[in-house]
Amino acid sequence: MQHPASRQLAQLHHAVNTRDMAALMQCYCQDARLIDKPVLSVTAQLDEALTAFRHRYMPEHQVVAGDEVVVEQGDIALVMCKLYLQQGAASCDAEKAVYVFRREADGQWRCAIDNFFGVKLLDYV
Repeated sequence: MQHPASRQLAQLHHAVNTRDMAALMQCYCQDARLIDKPVLSVTAQLDEALTAFRHRYMPEHQVVAGDEVVVEQGDIALVMCKLYLQQGAASCDAEKAVYVFRREADGQWRCAIDNFFGVKLLDYV
């Protein structure tokens, strides 16, 4: 059975791919953080940060999710997954992304930390 955070992550990726900013914003907590550059947590408006991130790292790409692991404790879920940024039929290497989801008061799981760079952050320390 798929974890609710996994379903939310799939919705998040779909919203990114269709460039549906309203749907995308529904996937995030009010106080969510996007790791926009290695070792930098964005404090600007999330919608602006997501738009800038998309233009910088994936202007013509589609996000395709691969293998995924969810570790849950209470209202927090750590989601580690392989992401592929595809442009047309071109193949690409997987990114090992890390997300933190939080179950909100309304029972919905939303992304609190979006770290596309995943464990690569260790290379920047």
